[in-house]
Amino acid sequence: MLLNKRSFTIFHLPKIERDLTNTGRNRILRTFNQLVLDRAGSNSRQPDTTRKLDKKTTKRELTGGKELAVLTAFVNRMRQRPLLDDKIRTIRDFNRRPRTGRVFKLIYDPSVKFYLTPKRVHGLLSTKKVKAKLKTAHEFKSLMTLLNALSNREITGREALLATGKFIQKYCVTPEKRDLFFRILDKDLDIGMTAEAVNKLWEDTPQTRQYYYSKTVSNPAIDKESTSICSATQQFDTLAAFVEEIKATNTFAEKYKILSAHPECHSLLNKIYDPTEKFNITSKNLIKYMQNKPRGYFDSDPTNLPKQLQNAPVYDNIESLLSALSERQISGQLARFAVARFVHMNCTKPIHKELMYKILCKNLKIGMNIQRIKKVCGVDSIATFSVALGRTLKMNQIDSLFASSNEEDSNKWFASRKLDGVRCLVVARGMNVRAYSRSGKSFVTLKKIIECVKQIIRKHRKVLYRKFWNEGLVLDGELCVISEGIDGQFRETFADAMAVVGTANQQVEDPTYCVFDCLSKGEFERRVGERTFAERLEFMKMLIENPIEKKERVGLLDQIEVNNGEHLRNLISQASSAGWEGLILRKNVGYEGKRSCNMLKIKQHREAEYQVKAIETGPMNIYVNGKVEERDVLTNVLVEHAGNKVSVGSGFTVEQRIKYKERPDLIIGKEITVQYFDETEVSDKKSRSSRKRTKTARDDKVSIENTTAGVVRSLRFPTVKAVWENGKRDV
Repeated sequence: MLLNKRSFTIFHLPKIERDLTNTGRNRILRTFNQLVLDRAGSNSRQPDTTRKLDKKTTKRELTGGKELAVLTAFVNRMRQRPLLDDKIRTIRDFNRRPRTGRVFKLIYDPSVKFYLTPKRVHGLLSTKKVKAKLKTAHEFKSLMTLLNALSNREITGREALLATGKFIQKYCVTPEKRDLFFRILDKDLDIGMTAEAVNKLWEDTPQTRQYYYSKTVSNPAIDKESTSICSATQQFDTLAAFVEEIKATNTFAEKYKILSAHPECHSLLNKIYDPTEKFNITSKNLIKYMQNKPRGYFDSDPTNLPKQLQNAPVYDNIESLLSALSERQISGQLARFAVARFVHMNCTKPIHKELMYKILCKNLKIGMNIQRIKKVCGVDSIATFSVALGRTLKMNQIDSLFASSNEEDSNKWFASRKLDGVRCLVVARGMNVRAYSRSGKSFVTLKKIIECVKQIIRKHRKVLYRKFWNEGLVLDGELCVISEGIDGQFRETFADAMAVVGTANQQVEDPTYCVFDCLSKGEFERRVGERTFAERLEFMKMLIENPIEKKERVGLLDQIEVNNGEHLRNLISQASSAGWEGLILRKNVGYEGKRSCNMLKIKQHREAEYQVKAIETGPMNIYVNGKVEERDVLTNVLVEHAGNKVSVGSGFTVEQRIKYKERPDLIIGKEITVQYFDETEVSDKKSRSSRKRTKTARDDKVSIENTTAGVVRSLRFPTVKAVWENGKRDV
């Protein structure tokens, strides 16, 4: 007779049964039933109850496909969490799962090697008659079992290669799972954390967190209770001490030491300096908002507030407030009120308010940029976006482009139309496609563009898999709103493009994505590529078959090979007569993700004289006697163009900024020569929203200070060329 759960009470051991868990009870049942079967003989038929228990046992053993699915979901969650503290919590929750947690630890264990490269496996799967070769290979049903066999050298050489290939064919049925498996062999899941940071988590106690302050006590129970979220006031005090200490030195070596000695500030610095995090509120607007409110307004009863502010959320630490701002959980008047109340409640010292204003401006002015902070923090949580940018080519430099004969293709250039739109990069990993600005800001209103890119990926999946088998795809281009001109050629308007990109909750109706470069994700992240532009262009023509003229959602920008200087001058003349913004020249060399002379822009500037109506001053980091100091200097001047005030801030030297701050009479009322690219017109309906959005996406595109009914006219790329202190231009 075999036992089941009901007949378990045959044993007169009520105390033992009461103390047993379900797992322990099931283990006793299986052991007892196995003994009965062994005595009855191996041919005895097993009852239904035991078979049910066996089914439960097999369910617990995850297959390779299930393991990969769980790991894929985990990796996607990690990539969606920019904050280090969120990543730590996600890893710890994941490690509580005994089976999948062991796989994750095995991947990041520095002492474990799999002795197999993704390139070898990919080469095997790309060969002909691969199915016949894999028939005789050893079959592994679990990812953990396969990885253990590889690391323990139970299978080696061709045997290991065939077994891995068979596992991939059976369980890695989607490109996303294949990509994940190749990353497992590389021992890097691309989750924004280094192996050292992950391994350190396993050494730390469960109470250790980046955002939290823990008291050193011996009792674990007390230790768990004493770990609490640091208050905003404490955070401001800690940050103020850190900023004061790091600003006291000018050497990077000392700054590195100070930053390393303050790990409690790393996560907050990540949040502040991450270029993909936009807080969508400026310190200038916040100060103006707070000054216009009566005393006691932020302490008043919620019922006395406007209806939309009565349920405004209250934030008790800096990170939660910044996350709400960047994720647009609060916006507009609600965001201004929430931040102002946060400042009123938590900024108890003047230095606290000053720090909060700098945080909103994403610059603590500590003399360190994103790359340096990322180097010290030890994790890849700060996204560093760097795109190819061009330098301006002067007309007298044209012949020098074709004079060199040192290297092959050194004189080969490609010219394309300079589009009047918004720079946009589309990053695709499998079917995970996202759009970003050139500074790394995520575009959330381009679902139509993203769907078109996904269709391209589906159509050319095999080619993309062979070309970028373990990497993602990056398309570089310009986002435009296109209309047909009188001459039949398409026209693009920057103001319209900015208006649709900056829309928070509304999808762009009629966008056009004009692609001019195509990279692997590895090339983009390394900022260096070996493939020449001609090779990349050939691949783009295969990938994107439609030119822009066909009014498709995603089109390929036409590239013209330039033969000599005379040919280039003719193209410049044609571009000018057609009313184009200019030309872009790309040298036939590998990709460079920075501003370089391998990418040149040609555009015509205009000049005009304006009288300075007023000046604005503010703090700015300037070099004085070889040291960086923050001083109040002239930041910009206000001139009048077509009846509207225009702000001009570029072109002043450090000496001029100091002098005109101390002696404003030397510039106010005097003429200045302003060099600008073009005049812009924005309708009164869009003036306010487009003005704010323009400053968010590209501060140098449009400078608008005032609006009037009808049409607002302003200047693009205004730069001070000369100041005429005598009053008027005399030369």
